[in-house]
Amino acid sequence: MRKLGQLILLLFSCCLFLGWNNVKAADFSIDSYHVNIDILADGSANVNRTLTYDFDGEAHGLLYQQAVRDQAQSLTDSKVFINNQPVTLNANQANNTYTLTREGNLYKFKVYHPVDADQLKVTYKYHLNQVVKNYADTAELNWKIIGSNWDQDLANVKITINLPKRNVKSLQAWSHGDLSGYTKVDKQRGQVTLSLASNPANSFVEAHLLFDPKVTFANTYRSSERVKAKIQVQEAALAKKANAARKKQRLMHQIGALFLLIVGFGLNVFAVLRLSRRPKNTLFPASLKSAPHNFEIPDLPVATAQALCFFTQPNSYAFSAHLLELEAQGQIAIEPLDVKKGLLKDQPNYLITLVNARLMHAPEEKLLQYLFKLNSKPAFSLKDLQNLSSKKKKRLAKLFESWSKQAFEQADIKKYQGFAHPAVSLSSAWVATNLCFFIAMMFANRWELLSLLGLVSLGLAGLDFYCYKNHSPYLKEDVAKINQMRGFYTMLDDIGRFDLRELGERILWSEIMPYAVAFKLAPKVAKALYANFSEAELATVLGSYYPLFYHQSFAFATSFNNSFTAAIVTYSSSSTGSSGGFSGGSSGGFGGSSGGGAF
Repeated sequence: MRKLGQLILLLFSCCLFLGWNNVKAADFSIDSYHVNIDILADGSANVNRTLTYDFDGEAHGLLYQQAVRDQAQSLTDSKVFINNQPVTLNANQANNTYTLTREGNLYKFKVYHPVDADQLKVTYKYHLNQVVKNYADTAELNWKIIGSNWDQDLANVKITINLPKRNVKSLQAWSHGDLSGYTKVDKQRGQVTLSLASNPANSFVEAHLLFDPKVTFANTYRSSERVKAKIQVQEAALAKKANAARKKQRLMHQIGALFLLIVGFGLNVFAVLRLSRRPKNTLFPASLKSAPHNFEIPDLPVATAQALCFFTQPNSYAFSAHLLELEAQGQIAIEPLDVKKGLLKDQPNYLITLVNARLMHAPEEKLLQYLFKLNSKPAFSLKDLQNLSSKKKKRLAKLFESWSKQAFEQADIKKYQGFAHPAVSLSSAWVATNLCFFIAMMFANRWELLSLLGLVSLGLAGLDFYCYKNHSPYLKEDVAKINQMRGFYTMLDDIGRFDLRELGERILWSEIMPYAVAFKLAPKVAKALYANFSEAELATVLGSYYPLFYHQSFAFATSFNNSFTAAIVTYSSSSTGSSGGFSGGSSGGFGGSSGGGAF
């Protein structure tokens, strides 16, 4: 009996090993998950589901299961592709075949394709009926398009739902899942797009759409009920709950920040005691408005000049100016596109082309190298920047951040600001203390204690300011260099007050324009130039920069900056079915058991 029991246990274990739900998971990640859904007039849908797997080890094949609502809902016309090559439907389990079975309300794909430390793009195409239900007052799609049976995080998720008609003014959409997601509703195109940078493991993504039932006029899956108002109230409540969760999350972060800032309060006292032992020094650089005019062109790169002038990390305008520097050096070429009668159209576009191939090997130009690799040839336009995918935008943002930090370090701001000097520690501690009490006044309930702490903060602020003004961290030569840079900025800011012809050879406009761009003063400088010089003279004094002017302004800087800074936005959930963030909870859509993996 003991041996029989062991044999039964062994057989049971083998069954579990071979079963669908207990297949040993291969080591892989899913780098992208894109779903395209075309809704048809009869309420059914053609589904195109494409996943990019990245395997770290061996696997025998892939699994996917599509959950349906009930027995009346069916999956037909299935097709499977691996790396765009078709896979045959066959039960013999041979390589590059797949099987499709139905168990209850689950359709199960099993794809036989051995892989070893490789990347695969797998596409499942099929047709689902009864995706949309027509009611008396609305049509509804309620579907967990990504089910919760994925044990891995899903990266770069994008779901596109296309209705069979355009200009669907009644279209509303809500999404449920991770609160970092975003829903875009395009009524003109009759399209809804759901996107997430990452969907956590075992989490569903649900789409809930309402629209005019005339859009799916041929639908036989119908009901005489009127449900539109009820659904809108339900979704508004879920959106309210989701936004409240976001608010709570932000509050928790602020409370954590409050704790850290209170630690800074103690550092304030320490900084005051330490600073009081140092000799007096009241020398500080002039402000941007009070620095005397300086007509000498800086001998620093534009990104360094911007950092030194404003004591901030270089921004996108500094990178725009850096491109102009490279253009003047003959490293790249910048030319306007869409030229008509000598002028650019209302929305200027520019082409930046690589001239010196050695730039592609410069370690400090990784950002520019990435831009030049966007197309088959080493060139990119502003339109290319606008059309980047979210994944490429994220990569571009990281490279820009790295470039900006590198330029900031080259400016050696620490030397001028004296970060090693206790006066800077004092000012930082002063800001931390005041910010600490500001947050406390917003979120604490004991107002009598806050009033007392507020008075203490004001006293410390006065003491900090007095100590700082009498113990400057700036050296004499540092102050002189900063004043020269800020004087140059002040001169450009006041350029409209000068007769530029009287400046003569003191000003080399072709060398000044990159700095004007970095200082965000290019439009003002351009306007002054147009007021003082003819078109022919401008073409001479500006050289290769002249084609970058547009309607009496230096349009390249603004156009490039607007295209380059298109970035991630913080979203809120929509309670009206317009574009917005995801909500939590669920609207009860079908497909929750969908998922997959590898074996």
